[in-house]
Amino acid sequence: MQWFRRSSFAAALLAVSSVPALAQEPQAPLPAPTGPWGDGLYLELDFSLGDSENPNTNADFGVDLDWSTSFGLGVGYRTGLLRFEGEFNTHFYRVGSLDLGVESPFAAADYAGGVNATNLMANLYVDFPKAGNMRPFLGAGYGIAWVEAEYSESVCFIYCFSTNNTVVDDSDRTVAWQAMAGLSFARSADLEWYLGYRYYQTGDLDFRTESGVPFRQEGIRDHAFMAGFRFLAN
Repeated sequence: MQWFRRSSFAAALLAVSSVPALAQEPQAPLPAPTGPWGDGLYLELDFSLGDSENPNTNADFGVDLDWSTSFGLGVGYRTGLLRFEGEFNTHFYRVGSLDLGVESPFAAADYAGGVNATNLMANLYVDFPKAGNMRPFLGAGYGIAWVEAEYSESVCFIYCFSTNNTVVDDSDRTVAWQAMAGLSFARSADLEWYLGYRYYQTGDLDFRTESGVPFRQEGIRDHAFMAGFRFLAN
């Protein structure tokens, strides 16, 4: 009886060892994660706040420009370290006052109004190698600016109100260029935000006063702090 039990146990072990191992199903490779700053198309939204230098004129009055704001929309393509971008933006400049000369035909010292510059720019950026979650960049752009100027008399009592006495209401088209530098930060695989500095300048502008007198004004020169987002399409 004992011999029979031992034989049965040995036969059971032999049967178990002879069963082929169950074939394991092949595992599908995991998709490679899409990292930030990937190549491809992107959409960019831009905002800036700056301060403009006061341009000189060859008229008997000068213009004092105050702070500036701008909003922009860009479409670009990144390949490696380079980005090529087309940008549409608008800059708004508030006129603080006109510096009236001795022979100026305008008597009032307080003036309101503003200068608006609508730009169509072609930009080229270099994205430097990333450092952790951030990446430095440098850029430059060139394009066309459509500039509108309105200088009008204002009456100030706590707040300044524009009157119907308009000195200049004219527009001109000129070239524009800009230089940018900043840091990009990866928010996710398809979203970046950035902070930086932009210098923006236009060519000289030719305007006429409301009385028909032509004069030339120096181009806009603006130093601005900028911030924005890039939405990657890939």
